[in-house]
Amino acid sequence: MQYQLEQSQWWKPEEIQTQQFRQLEHVIDHAYQTVPYYQDSFKSAGFLPGKCSLREAWSQLPILKREEIQQAGDALVSDSIPEQHGKTFTIWTSGSTGRPINVMGTGLTRHFWQAFTLREQLWHDRDLSKRLAVIRYYADDKAPAPDGVSTQVWGPATGQVYDTGPCEILSLASTIEEQVTWLCKHDPEYLLTFPSNLQALVTYFIEHGMTLSKLRGVSTLSEALGPNLRDTVRKAWDVELQDMYSIQEAGYLALQCPQHEHYHVQAENVLLEILNDKGQECKPGEVGRVVITTLHNFATPLVRYEVGDYAEVGAPCPCGRGLPVINKILGRFRNMIVLPSGEQFWPVLGYKQIEDIIDVRQFQAIQHSSEQIEMKLVVNGEVSEAQEQQLIAVIQKSLGYTFQIRFTYVNEIPRSKSGKYEEFISHTV
Repeated sequence: MQYQLEQSQWWKPEEIQTQQFRQLEHVIDHAYQTVPYYQDSFKSAGFLPGKCSLREAWSQLPILKREEIQQAGDALVSDSIPEQHGKTFTIWTSGSTGRPINVMGTGLTRHFWQAFTLREQLWHDRDLSKRLAVIRYYADDKAPAPDGVSTQVWGPATGQVYDTGPCEILSLASTIEEQVTWLCKHDPEYLLTFPSNLQALVTYFIEHGMTLSKLRGVSTLSEALGPNLRDTVRKAWDVELQDMYSIQEAGYLALQCPQHEHYHVQAENVLLEILNDKGQECKPGEVGRVVITTLHNFATPLVRYEVGDYAEVGAPCPCGRGLPVINKILGRFRNMIVLPSGEQFWPVLGYKQIEDIIDVRQFQAIQHSSEQIEMKLVVNGEVSEAQEQQLIAVIQKSLGYTFQIRFTYVNEIPRSKSGKYEEFISHTV
């Protein structure tokens, strides 16, 4: 499969889309024949597979919402999954935007997940014989501090093909101090973690004049990148950061280009659309909602599924790959701030500016109304009234409006069930 992926990444965009729709003919026909939900959905939209051009009718197919997956339940599962696709298993999402959803995966979807995991390693030319450190969320309390867990290979995808170096694993529930001690003990060549956790780590290393002498690269997943995180990583460790975009329901959606900081859609596995408010495809530089269609899941086909994220379309990449480009992944709708005027955007609160005023370990802004923002803070020591006034000025400037800001001091700001950390949450959208 790596040989096939090596060829397909260089196809022209038109050829990639042609091959996607060739595969989609099979997906849509299978969904219509074996999935009760789509039998009703397609008929309601006036679409009968095989009776008209799929490409011409595509934009008229209904968008699948998260709540519709919840309501549909087993009606979204095929009653005739091809035997050659392998064993089925259940995939649960985190529920970070509400009640969790579940879909079915197959041996084939797992195979594609492993293939794109390996593609990401090869794209970034990592020396797989070295040591990898992983700090991420584990629901079963796996790999607790101080020791974590050690394995002989990097993981099932890479380890099946290559003789890799060891992999050290630590739970994201560990404190930053515990993580730092653990990292210094193992001194890895590569590190994989969440962006918010990485921000806390590099800040700690910079503040304490520490480094990781062998580190060659850092990878992130699961959350949107902060605006200055790449530069902070360079300052702390003098290495580059590679990000990836995936969701539990469908696997990898986009991987960072080997030569640039934007992302290439993994078009061999998913048809990804970025749509504006009118349902039209966005042009380069425009931001829209991410809608995906899985190309190989015949257990729970996801057809034009709105995942809840927003992203910015990119122009064709100078690297020559024909895979579609995403400039930035901007995050969830509920992470947008809403001004009294109705304007919406993703805020940047400015960790460094806040840190310059107070000794802060965590913060989270919650918009309760069009005029009110609550700032939750986890701090070391006392915060004076004068410092609070400085914070208010910095936050109002960052948000572009004179919000009423109140402070709540807490011992910890918990992550979501999947380990994600949200710097800003709006209850007004």
